[in-house]
Amino acid sequence: MRLITIQSIEAYDYLFNHKELITDGNSPLFNRDFLDAYKWMSSKMKDRNCIAREKEIYPLWAWKSWEGKSLVADLDFYINSENKYVLLTIELEEDEFLLSDFDLFHYVLNYWYLPINEKDEEDFEYEYKSHGYTWDDLSNFEINDSNMIEIRKKIEDSWDRIFDIAKEDENLYYGKLEDKSIQACFWRLSIDQVVDVKYI
Repeated sequence: MRLITIQSIEAYDYLFNHKELITDGNSPLFNRDFLDAYKWMSSKMKDRNCIAREKEIYPLWAWKSWEGKSLVADLDFYINSENKYVLLTIELEEDEFLLSDFDLFHYVLNYWYLPINEKDEEDFEYEYKSHGYTWDDLSNFEINDSNMIEIRKKIEDSWDRIFDIAKEDENLYYGKLEDKSIQACFWRLSIDQVVDVKYI
């Protein structure tokens, strides 16, 4: 499948010189602000047989589509940035990446519960409030009693819904398929997987 990944000039130079790009905890590609979300995504990739080699700890990111448009990314941020970037068109095999809904991934980043529908959201709200918790308590990890552990498991289990990229609703949670931004996570990029290079 053809995908787009946007990388810094430094990352592309490293790829060009070393013939392979990966992300580990020491890499300039790695953003520690999202450490827990990266760990979660890594575990899901392994669960779905995107097996990493020992040195590959965290995923790289690419795009299958942006707002429903195939192989089109929103370049405004990158074009207006003081930093320079490279847009790479890459070709990966189906078993080398895991697709998910980019907008729904924000539920993972923010430690939010991803409901199935409005009724499910109401039921979840009733559950945590019935134990005396507030919304802010859900991401306060100093609270660690048995009820909260069960609620957090429900939160984290709900995130698996980001992989159901065909799920739609009337823009309440999942939106329409024709408008979705679909991201692809993968472990490594080899220089021979690069089809096209565009500096932006």
